[in-house]
Amino acid sequence: MGAFTGSYSRPLSQRNLQIEVGGDLSSLKKAIEVAGVTPTRVGTHLRFDTADVPKIKAAMNKDLVPVFVEVPVEDAAWLAGFFDGEGHAGVHSSVDSRARLGRTWHGTWELANTDKGLMDKASQILAAAQVRHVYREAQRTSGNKPVYRVQVSRARDILMACKITIPYSAGDRLKRQQLLSSWAEQHLQFGHRRGRKGELAQKFATMMKGA
Repeated sequence: MGAFTGSYSRPLSQRNLQIEVGGDLSSLKKAIEVAGVTPTRVGTHLRFDTADVPKIKAAMNKDLVPVFVEVPVEDAAWLAGFFDGEGHAGVHSSVDSRARLGRTWHGTWELANTDKGLMDKASQILAAAQVRHVYREAQRTSGNKPVYRVQVSRARDILMACKITIPYSAGDRLKRQQLLSSWAEQHLQFGHRRGRKGELAQKFATMMKGA
């Protein structure tokens, strides 16, 4: 996600600002939606209340706005089937004395397998969809065979990964991904309210235990 950009004109008044727009507006449109702002279109410009501009900039610059990249159906279905067999979705915690609840919570969408070819394909599909992830050799089996792991840990990217696979998943993995996707969406909405994020994660972690 890039930084907020635009060509600014002189304020029409103390309360208004015009921004010239063009090209791919998907990020800007999503940021406006998340910020709850209603601009006025004037030719090639969008007119905003100046008080709304920081909200839009924050949505884009802080990476709170997932912009979904379409994935071919065959790739999405393949990734969902692979995840149903080899994937894990969950919300976990670690001890953190600085956190209000004494723990830091985070979500994870991940795959693990010893077949490097399959894992390469999964990583390539995620990369094509602009889902940031870590792909590495995590460990070795008792027979000294390497285990490869693909891990998605940022809420924005978790939301995007789940959007690819959920339509084609089934069973317990589907339910867990639906819960994880809901957690990621609400997590992004809370912005910097860390206490609320912790309470939210704790609630979803409890729900996932029964999934």
